[in-house]
Amino acid sequence: MSVNIKALQQAKLVIAKKLEEFETMNSMMVTVGIHEDQNSSVGDGEMTMARLGATLNYGAEIDHPGGTRYTKTADGKARFISNDSTAPAMGVTGPHKIIIPARPWLEPGVASAEQDISDTFKDAFVKDLPVKQVLEQMGSLAVGAVQQYMTDLKEPPNAKSTIKQKGSSNPLIDTGALRASVTYKVSNEKPDEGIL
Repeated sequence: MSVNIKALQQAKLVIAKKLEEFETMNSMMVTVGIHEDQNSSVGDGEMTMARLGATLNYGAEIDHPGGTRYTKTADGKARFISNDSTAPAMGVTGPHKIIIPARPWLEPGVASAEQDISDTFKDAFVKDLPVKQVLEQMGSLAVGAVQQYMTDLKEPPNAKSTIKQKGSSNPLIDTGALRASVTYKVSNEKPDEGIL
């Protein structure tokens, strides 16, 4: 029986290279969401996209001080009046709570891509692709899945007044800016905050 020393040495080098890549992979991660450095603001500038995303994901209870003018419609329902309007008001709201129901979108969105991400990882391993390239592909798949999940989400529904204001019944999409803010990053640094 003969042993091909050169082939064994080549196999040893291939195994050593793979082990080194796995070590690199252990220190690298893909984060998906609205990242800290993407600090774009919403509306009047008091809220960032990241904060809006968290509010919609987890829900919120807001203590409203009141003072919003309203009138009554022909069918007896209250209708808020803009502060800029000169229309007569029937009254002003008192202090109250505004409840924004939780509409989880990040974790379920990523989870919806689990099979595609797994298949991509297996395929990349067979094709011996570089770790960073594999993580980039996985991040891209996850972002696409999260954005699709946000588009498809219907429950809990928006209030009728919100639908009227937005002109849309999709609970997570108004202008599309939040959905467009979802990105991925490949990094060696663990994020300071977020869903980990």
